[in-house]
Amino acid sequence: MVLYTLLRKYVVQGVLPALPNKPPSIDNAYKLAENLFNKVMLPLLGMAVVGALIYAGIMRMMAGDNAQNVAKANAALFWAIVGTVIILLSVVIVRVFKEGILGIT
Repeated sequence: MVLYTLLRKYVVQGVLPALPNKPPSIDNAYKLAENLFNKVMLPLLGMAVVGALIYAGIMRMMAGDNAQNVAKANAALFWAIVGTVIILLSVVIVRVFKEGILGIT
């Protein structure tokens, strides 16, 4: 109950769903998890992807003629792109499962 009162006190508008006067239910927990993922995790992952791509690009520019550094930069760029694809596929799979199979809108 203490956690519930703290959450009621520190509700972040737009991220956490409005909390009713009764203790949270499964619906509120689901909405909380969905909002935290969509409004917090996805933007953070997006910034991480952009940072990894910028880092790999700078590594590539600074590699010069050194074949070993060029290979490291190419590997960093490749894995940044693979990470982006994994993030996008995970979002698509979860949304297809949620809306298509479970019928939750």
